[in-house]
Amino acid sequence: MTKVRKLLLYRLPLLIMAVFLLTTLVPKVYSAESTPGSGITVGPPVVEYTIEKGQTASGIVKVNDYNPAAVTLYPQVSDFASKNETGQPAFFEPDPNRKFSLSNWIKFSSEPINLAVGELRAVQYQVVVPADAEPGGHYGVLFFSTKATNDVKEGEAKVATNLKVGQLILVKVSGDITEKGSVATFKTKKYFNFMPEIHLWKTTTTTDAQGKTVTKKDWNPNLTWDVGFETRIQNNGNVHFKPKGGIQIKNILGQKVSTQTVNSDSGNVLPESIRLFENKWTPAWWQFGYFKGDLNLTYGLNQNLTASAGFLVIPWWFIVVVILLIVLIAVVIRKKKKKRLKKRSS
Repeated sequence: MTKVRKLLLYRLPLLIMAVFLLTTLVPKVYSAESTPGSGITVGPPVVEYTIEKGQTASGIVKVNDYNPAAVTLYPQVSDFASKNETGQPAFFEPDPNRKFSLSNWIKFSSEPINLAVGELRAVQYQVVVPADAEPGGHYGVLFFSTKATNDVKEGEAKVATNLKVGQLILVKVSGDITEKGSVATFKTKKYFNFMPEIHLWKTTTTTDAQGKTVTKKDWNPNLTWDVGFETRIQNNGNVHFKPKGGIQIKNILGQKVSTQTVNSDSGNVLPESIRLFENKWTPAWWQFGYFKGDLNLTYGLNQNLTASAGFLVIPWWFIVVVILLIVLIAVVIRKKKKKRLKKRSS
């Protein structure tokens, strides 16, 4: 037997096992992110109303000053829509002709608000729906800014910063409402899930002072034992809705092994948009093979959304065991072959 073949038969499996054990023992490193201890907050950050045509709803937003000094705030309004599939809003200048606009229906005092340090102020406003309003969803935001002029830019998406905070207002106008959703995508991030996954780098994305996106990679070795699910729900109607339900995970025998809740934060899917919901399932160390995830959601007036996705879970220990078995079988076969050759020669 040549040296190369000896290496493959005897040392390679041991090397694979050693690498597996070392990577399993690598400690996790987490980077701590600082949280600002000062600023301005509003509560609640999101409110929803159902209003008849020609009717008015009254609301209150509480503004709190956590700055180390007194501050003067200027109330402003804007419209908003979905910026991306994560649910982040994009804000727009008030425009009554904009589809799903709400800003021109929000009535409030535009007088500056002087807040002392630590002061909590309740600000009242009204949502006045015209008699000829378009049925369905309408979306706006009541901002409180440290600047007197409305500096909300097209597509800007910062609800809560040290300079500007706001309450998102979602209104459903009664009438000819169309609730129509669909599953745009339901899948696992990977079909083949080799466990555990080894991650050596952590990627962070930030925005610099010029508004440019800066991507940074940091050495951050850690292991994860998760199967990621991606559920993308599309709203084809004219009103927002909250999908509720979950993902039932079954093994190859059809037995339920886990249930994951979708949209646990009760996020809305706005009209003419798609929203992404992510879930993670952590299988036990001994679970491997083929699994299937069954999506079952409800929205609106008891309407259903269903989908299914299959995937494989393959632990590294299973791969190592298979390799060792193959090597063992090869060694046994070779020894038997040698014995037969010796008997023939003798």
